[in-house]
Amino acid sequence: MNLVYLDCDAFVRCIKQKGYEIYIHRGSHLFLYLSKKFHVFQIYRGYIVTDSSDLQELFRKDRQMLNTLLNECTQPQNRTPHEDGLAYGGITYHYAFEFKLASIGKTINVVTSNFNDNTNDFSGLCLENGFKVISIKKTMDDAFFEIVRSVVDGYLSVERLYKMEHPGEELDQLLRVKDKDFLKKFEGCKKSKESVTLNKMLNEKMRPYLDGQSDVRKIPQKTQIDFIKNYPIALCSLPRICSEIINVEWITFFTIFKGGFRFEQHVNNRY
Repeated sequence: MNLVYLDCDAFVRCIKQKGYEIYIHRGSHLFLYLSKKFHVFQIYRGYIVTDSSDLQELFRKDRQMLNTLLNECTQPQNRTPHEDGLAYGGITYHYAFEFKLASIGKTINVVTSNFNDNTNDFSGLCLENGFKVISIKKTMDDAFFEIVRSVVDGYLSVERLYKMEHPGEELDQLLRVKDKDFLKKFEGCKKSKESVTLNKMLNEKMRPYLDGQSDVRKIPQKTQIDFIKNYPIALCSLPRICSEIINVEWITFFTIFKGGFRFEQHVNNRY
């Protein structure tokens, strides 16, 4: 048996573009309806694990589809998905925000954790100055908004104080994250995500939610699984950040674990 590992998100995207029907069950199995039959695949850490001979048999009448799947979705078996996030300083982080502060013209990166049941909070870390913050908000979007706002307020406050004491000098952030392995993995995660703005179908579906016109919480669960299964509620924080934190010019949000897309927001006509 020759096992292959197919990136689940890429597999789903390719299959749906061809018009085949897909059903995902509890995030651990994928059901494909093809040739009037259901075929089940195991999903493991963001990958579909299957046998290459099964793929050959399923798509023997559609060689183009088979080649697309093998070329675009196959991953090396020894590749380790970022299932558990990235650890730094004893905390594992799962999401990331990159945004530009218009008032100082600098780009800031903030990583955030999932909710910690032991400490009853979310953790945040600014990579540029090592600033650590927490939020005890129970909803992810409220927590992420609070973390980003705290980081922005703290970052700008330090910048202002330093310039008052040292006019004309550039602040050297001594506590910035310098761990090369962490930073390499972080950049790798960011680059591996497909931008939602480059995916026309997904972008059209997400536009009302990214613009704050609709509430992502109201998206039916099946639809969430179909196209934003990794972080639907977290997206609610993006319109709030852009509208309520006046220094943010643009923002990008992505996961630092398996799969997913990059969601990008730009604030227009405010500066």
